[in-house]
Amino acid sequence: MAGSQTFIDAALAGEYERTDREARAASGLLDDRFGVGSEDGVVSPEERDLIRWMLGEVDRHFGRRKFILGTAINAVLLAEALDDGDAHFRSGMTEAAIFEAYPRVTHDAKGDELDTLTLTGADGREVGNRGIEMDVLAAFQKARRKYSGGYAHNASKWHRYVELLEAGFSLSRRGRRLAANALFDYGLLAMPENTAFTGIERPPLFYQTIDEFPRGRFKGELGGSVFQGIAYGFFKADRPHLSVEARNSRTSSAKQGRVGDVQGFYGASVEFVAEVKDLVVTESRFAKELESFVGEVERDGLRGIVVARDVDEWVAEELAERGVHLLTQSHLLAHLELWDYAKQDVALYGLLHYLSHVERSQEATQRLLRFIRDRDAEHPSLTHLQETEGDAETG
Repeated sequence: MAGSQTFIDAALAGEYERTDREARAASGLLDDRFGVGSEDGVVSPEERDLIRWMLGEVDRHFGRRKFILGTAINAVLLAEALDDGDAHFRSGMTEAAIFEAYPRVTHDAKGDELDTLTLTGADGREVGNRGIEMDVLAAFQKARRKYSGGYAHNASKWHRYVELLEAGFSLSRRGRRLAANALFDYGLLAMPENTAFTGIERPPLFYQTIDEFPRGRFKGELGGSVFQGIAYGFFKADRPHLSVEARNSRTSSAKQGRVGDVQGFYGASVEFVAEVKDLVVTESRFAKELESFVGEVERDGLRGIVVARDVDEWVAEELAERGVHLLTQSHLLAHLELWDYAKQDVALYGLLHYLSHVERSQEATQRLLRFIRDRDAEHPSLTHLQETEGDAETG
């Protein structure tokens, strides 16, 4: 790869200047795991040489196997997730030593063999590389990079590069942070920008709404209503041949006699039902959040879709096993990378319709319109913008 040694040098020295978007993507992947300021300090020359070796190994295979970048980042972040303290540099860690310290989970709850890597911490927590790879994919998508492959496929290739796993577990905490930063910067340098919107002066507003529009507790808005509107807008634009309907967040599906929060109809036929959760659904929350929906989908033979901010590995596998499709926020953004401006605008208007006429939340509608105004002051929807105050969070 032309210039690859320059990429390695720049990434290791921290010389690459990230854009605001790239900085937010890196922060979302790394800061919660390491903490802000954890990159401070120095590492030994021997440890720095090992990090340079990791970058070189990634670079050597990257042209044909881009997933190796995720393999290296996964190794570093997996080691960080399992380390209870600030481990010192341990040169020469082996696969056997890693599995002795953090026993590998080889089979899932149903007895099926796992091809991804899940290790058990000293406290009994199980941490898998598949969930980490999902976050790596999302971070590079947010940074507008063409990081290829599916997270499940990528995560299953860990055993082909065990030396990277051993290197990740050899590093100290400062070394892991340096390695994670350097590997992320290498990706930013080596991968081309996604130019799906090059030449279009108008911004991809629906993508930006999913990625940047604050969702939480706001005055006059019920939790989850914006994400439910996003799902409605997505399906309305993605499946224009169907009649797409959604309930408001104050009415349960059971009271309406329907399954799910969003439904798609073709005449009298139900083509899909979707349950929307603006949260990370974990195994412990599955029964409360999704079991009823999944059970109804199985019972009635429906095409069921879960739209969630994210899910853990167990939930993803459970849904797949039971025939329910999954769209996480990362999946939605990946779809939108292929959408043109007009299709995104249809989805955006669907969201506005939902907030205004289904949810009947004037506050949410105006808050979204102000968000749109800040990015496209000429957008036609702004005829409904009211110049009023009030966008304060209530919690």
